[in-house]
Amino acid sequence: MEFYHLGVTSNGMLRQSYFIRFILCAILTCTISAGFGQFYDGSNMEFGKNRVQLRAFEWQYLPTPRAEVYYYQGGKAYANRITSEIKDWIEDVEELYDRSIEGTVQILVYNKQAEFRQSNIGSGQMNAQNIGGTATLVGSKLFVYADGVWEHTEDDIKRSLSNLLFNQILYGSNWQEALRSSTTGISFPAWFTTGLHSYVAHPWSATVALHVWDAARCKEIIHANRATGIEARWVGHGVWKYIADVFGEPVIANALYMVRVSSNLEKGLQYATGMNLELLLEEANQYHLDAAGPANQFPALASRKDLRKARKNTGALDLPIQTDVEFRALTVHPDGNRYAWAREERGQLEIWIGDRTSGDAKRVGRHGHKIDRIQDRTLPAMAWHPNGNILTYALEQGSQNLIYSVDLTSFESVEKEVFRIDKILSMAYAPDGMSMVWSAVKDGQSDLYQYQILGNNHTALWSDPYDDLNPVFSKTGRTIWFASNRPDIDLNHEFVLGEPVNSNHDLFAFQWTNDTPQLIHWIETPQRDESFPQVQFDDNITFLVELEDGSQERWISWRDSAVAYIDTTIHYRRFTQQRMAAKLEQPAEQFQWIPSRKSAGFSCKLTGHPFWVEKTENKEDWKDVTPGTADAVEAANVQLDWEWTPGPTEADFRNYTFGPWSSSSQIDTENEKELEDPARTALDWKPFKLPKPRNYRLNYAIESITGQLDNSFGSTFYQAYGGNIAVQPGLGGLSQISVADLFENRRFTAGFRLAGSLENSRYLFAYSDLKGRWDKTWMIERQGITQGIDNNQTFIRTHIHMLRRQWKYALDEVRSFRIQGVYRLDRITPLSTDAFNLTKPTQFAGQAGALIAYVFDNIRERMINIPEGMRYRVWAEYYVNPIASESTFGTTGFDLRIYKPVWRNVIWANRLAADWSIGELRLLHMIGGVDNTLSLISNAESPIDPNINYAYQSRLAPLRGFNTNARNGSHMALFNSELRIPIWSTLSSHPIDTELLQTLQFVGFFDVGSAWNGKHPYDNTNTFNQVTVTQNPITVTIDNNREPIIWGTGFGLRGKVLGYWLRADWSWGVDDGRWQERIFNLSLQLDF
Repeated sequence: MEFYHLGVTSNGMLRQSYFIRFILCAILTCTISAGFGQFYDGSNMEFGKNRVQLRAFEWQYLPTPRAEVYYYQGGKAYANRITSEIKDWIEDVEELYDRSIEGTVQILVYNKQAEFRQSNIGSGQMNAQNIGGTATLVGSKLFVYADGVWEHTEDDIKRSLSNLLFNQILYGSNWQEALRSSTTGISFPAWFTTGLHSYVAHPWSATVALHVWDAARCKEIIHANRATGIEARWVGHGVWKYIADVFGEPVIANALYMVRVSSNLEKGLQYATGMNLELLLEEANQYHLDAAGPANQFPALASRKDLRKARKNTGALDLPIQTDVEFRALTVHPDGNRYAWAREERGQLEIWIGDRTSGDAKRVGRHGHKIDRIQDRTLPAMAWHPNGNILTYALEQGSQNLIYSVDLTSFESVEKEVFRIDKILSMAYAPDGMSMVWSAVKDGQSDLYQYQILGNNHTALWSDPYDDLNPVFSKTGRTIWFASNRPDIDLNHEFVLGEPVNSNHDLFAFQWTNDTPQLIHWIETPQRDESFPQVQFDDNITFLVELEDGSQERWISWRDSAVAYIDTTIHYRRFTQQRMAAKLEQPAEQFQWIPSRKSAGFSCKLTGHPFWVEKTENKEDWKDVTPGTADAVEAANVQLDWEWTPGPTEADFRNYTFGPWSSSSQIDTENEKELEDPARTALDWKPFKLPKPRNYRLNYAIESITGQLDNSFGSTFYQAYGGNIAVQPGLGGLSQISVADLFENRRFTAGFRLAGSLENSRYLFAYSDLKGRWDKTWMIERQGITQGIDNNQTFIRTHIHMLRRQWKYALDEVRSFRIQGVYRLDRITPLSTDAFNLTKPTQFAGQAGALIAYVFDNIRERMINIPEGMRYRVWAEYYVNPIASESTFGTTGFDLRIYKPVWRNVIWANRLAADWSIGELRLLHMIGGVDNTLSLISNAESPIDPNINYAYQSRLAPLRGFNTNARNGSHMALFNSELRIPIWSTLSSHPIDTELLQTLQFVGFFDVGSAWNGKHPYDNTNTFNQVTVTQNPITVTIDNNREPIIWGTGFGLRGKVLGYWLRADWSWGVDDGRWQERIFNLSLQLDF
């Protein structure tokens, strides 16, 4: 390596401080990388997804004694309602846990989910390869976004509060407890935590029953430890529901306390319930099977063969089923033959159209990328045009609300963007096809909108905080039916903060009579929840009803009249007649009337996917029952007590004089009903006094703390090469702390690494500004390392200083461009070990340059070290010495990793990486061994070509079966393939609470690679095959003709031990066709 002397006086003193020179040069070209870039340190590579910020957020907050509610432009009304309710919600959660939340809760309110996705919350969770000793603080921050249904807001916040309090109880609320728990804390299965939070938020409903009973029929509750994702939530919900019903809700708090005291999940539950975990899960499964009752509409699930068949059975509609694909919407064409559905795979939405007659299915739309994130639970709104040949659907893409109209004959689609709206929940065409009615969200609340198709504009029919859902037109287009939780028909009713609002919805009719709008309370039953109104025939309205116990019924209603009184003419009063058409055998998540078939269609649940059931209408099945609770009885079965006598406050209906009906009587009756309405009769409620809003000011809190053992350089730069190989820095301690503001837009990171020998120390400081579309970061690093040169006759101390400036531009959530400007200054000081070294001057080597990279990453973590998807990085970097411009250095390369599921959580992981040196100075690539090894293994001692001007060196791993430097050169290529098998979750159905057994994985692997000089590994300029023997006056060069490509195979075990990911590998290498002796490696490294 060449060292460039920047100027030293005769007495060895610097003419100018090297630090000042470093700063002056760095001002010209600067950079930063908050993670690993190229092959600076083994296989460590910076990938990562992106947050695309398309707008600026100006935050304010409403302070209360228990919470601070933060909001931005357009979200004030929504935040006001949350502020008025948050105290009660916190107390509800604390009562169940029998524990108070510590500190003030900070609630970040987003107007819609698409804008929450632009936030940087959670973006600081870096892809660390060594996870040991890292503690992420619990904090008291949670977020919520509006979807137009107030009950969902309450559920979301209660679920987040439950998660917050759970973490405080089990992991602690300060950084000392969090750091201790990171290595000694309990690891909980997903069903235990997500199921608990789901139960706390909403113990029971038809939606909960739909999923829990389906899980019970499939015996998924018994095999709870296998449950992942959304399935784990419902499995766990079923377990906690069983515990609460059988043992009482106070047992939940007792169970958590015993789990914490015993530091064992199974023992804690056994102490609280008296049953071991296996028996508890079996009893919970049977409890819900008994509650669900017979399911004759579903195929039998008695055997494994039945279960396999059921996983492909979608009922009356043929829907293709794929693993990890969720159905988001399903609608049948009015002709009953065609149907459409939306399905989602990790955020990528596809729209399909099927035909019952031909059995054909065609995809007509694909939107978004596959990415592991919180998905939108609202269905993409769909509607059929009255002409029968157009399917219209609405969805969100980034910050845009788009409407697509698909021609069913040519399958061409037309896209329109709609403005001044946050989300479209549902929509329906008017009979003339020229307009639509939407249920849409704006500023956190759902209202009805009339949309003119030709003008692409919409008008709000009103604006209030009540839910307005599922609108549908009458056959004449003069009436719109919809479901709402509004208390009355007064559209000018002024909502008062603190006013109780019924979570159940009634049916309303909005009519235009002589161009004067009129609202009619079509169905008024406060104890029932009506939804999905559908026009049946002759303007009969059929709808779905959910009762208090979660059961569902389908009802029919129509408008009727009766004589009110007679004066000079006959006066009529109008009212709604209703009959129960059917009591649903099993819960349904969606209902639709199909006119051509005269049948009702229901989307139920079977083995986690939709199961479509159709019931033909039969008027003889209609029942005249009293609407109300689940105890409603048929009118024909009412037994009259003829001995009854009226009490003091009762009227004798057998001797009652009916007077003339008047409008004043109607008003009095309505007022009486209003007083009886439980949503309006809470006598103890009073208006909520809203606190004065305050502007958000930057405040920082500790985000994460790391204190771990490590045996990697961990740097974002190459190690200098001076004739000796720097393979491992030596086992040392890494300490790091990260501090971020409330919204994680600004982050400071500081850390240091001290090796046991104190010869390889590293210091780091970084600042990131993540606001806006461009993410910007500064980083400064310093590393000191001692090396021997001249056959270890001279020792030098090298201090490496790096200043970086990085810009990252997110194209979308999975693709980004990353640009860096870099300045590096090395200070090389000969150690004064003898008189000769004492005379040597201090030297400096500086380089400035730039790097550009393109990154793609759509990885989903199924479990630790079990990702799914693809990620890759392609880069080029180039540097020059500011003093000697002919000394150039650069690399170009790529790293591609693909993870394919095989069965359950078993994955096949493949990696292909290559790197080429460019410029006058070269990078010494040394392949072989593994990263972050704890094993004391020597180098392979492959000869290094002295004629190549190597300036830097880098280890390339893994290539198991060999030691480091099995091959070396200016270029390299490496392929790795692993089959990763999580042992316990794959082979056993029994739960286990030992973290090592939970995470234990068996891995079979194959590695192949080479490093070379010249154009390719077989190039004659590649001198690793040549041995030169010189004996004056003769020099002999021997060509060994060895195979330049080497490969290795073997097996290993992976598992989490005391918070560290520990790997043990037994491997055998093959060099030039000869098997090498077995090599054992113990290391701390995720992934490859």
